[in-house]
Amino acid sequence: MSDCPQPTPEGQTVSVLIVDDEREIRKVFAAALEQRGWDVRTAGSAREALQILMQHSFDVLVVDLKMQEMDGIVFLQEALKIWPSVGVIIVSGYVTDEAIEQAAALGVRHVLNKPVKLSDLCDQVQQQAQTARGMEEHIPTEKALILMRNHLNLLSRLGASTEDSESLFAALSDFGRALGTMMPADVVGILLREERPTLLLTPHTDVSREYLAAVEA
Repeated sequence: MSDCPQPTPEGQTVSVLIVDDEREIRKVFAAALEQRGWDVRTAGSAREALQILMQHSFDVLVVDLKMQEMDGIVFLQEALKIWPSVGVIIVSGYVTDEAIEQAAALGVRHVLNKPVKLSDLCDQVQQQAQTARGMEEHIPTEKALILMRNHLNLLSRLGASTEDSESLFAALSDFGRALGTMMPADVVGILLREERPTLLLTPHTDVSREYLAAVEA
């Protein structure tokens, strides 16, 4: 395998997520792509990669097909729901006609067989990054995709907030405030379904009171 030492021109940084359950493969791919000056993250499983995608965006995904728990095709089905315009390159030693058909049905047509020339991988990543950015520019910001991304980021922040909060009430209050910034509303209400249902009102504009109130339904 040859490397790809050509640096990317300044101002053309590419972000890449490598998804492969073989540690050595991740290290080799990451080292080669980083030689171009690109930002690279790695994930040892599809589930780990999905968690990363819920918090970060990437230009290109480099994905293995055969992984434990969740294979590459299933991962891409979920990943493309989160970032439908991301570039994708499948790099696998288990490429079958069926896998190629399944990938094509998802709009993924760039497949490399292991062992792969690292120069080919770098060239494919650069091409996919350019294509993905071109698609991204044509997505109107007011469309539901942007809202979906905000929701995913919000869910991630909620998880962190819940861990840091002293109580469930405090975590839900933070959630309500964040949700309110994404919706045209003066007050967000969260109904807690317990023995005694409680409505948590979360004011987040000047129209509402500054004090958070919990009101029995």
